[in-house]
Formats: sequence, C-alpha cells, structure tokens
Amino acid sequence: MNEKINDIILALSFAEDIRPEYSLKNDLGFDSLRLTELLVALEDGFDIQFDESDIDFKYFQTVNDTYILVEKYI
Repeated sequence: MNEKINDIILALSFAEDIRPEYSLKNDLGFDSLRLTELLVALEDGFDIQFDESDIDFKYFQTVNDTYILVEKYI
C-alpha cells in the first residue's frame, strides 16, 4: 500500500524519492491545489471515497499522514 501511495505522490511532485517524514508542502512543494489533486488520485487509485472530515489539510501534512489516511479506508 505505501509503495502505491509513494508512486502516486511521485507522479504529482518533482521529488526523486519519498520518505514518511517528508512534509507534503515543505519537502515536496505541494500547494492546496496539488493536495486536492493528491486526494483525488488516492481515491481513484484505491477506489475509496474520503469523508470530508478526514481531509483537513492542517492534519494532513506528511507522507506518513497520507499512509494513515488511506489505511483508514482500506
């Protein structure tokens, strides 16, 4: 699962590698639009639908947060 998430993040960023502790904004350069694109790509890639209450960007800041979010729906 984490490898698939990493692949999705890599496709949306200019990073060469992904680590759980990386900040989506500071390390990977994601802005609010790119974060929204990431959420849509994750929903499509895993055939899930996130609850609106789970996508507050102040709690969704690192790659590890992404793992935790997707894991909640699988």
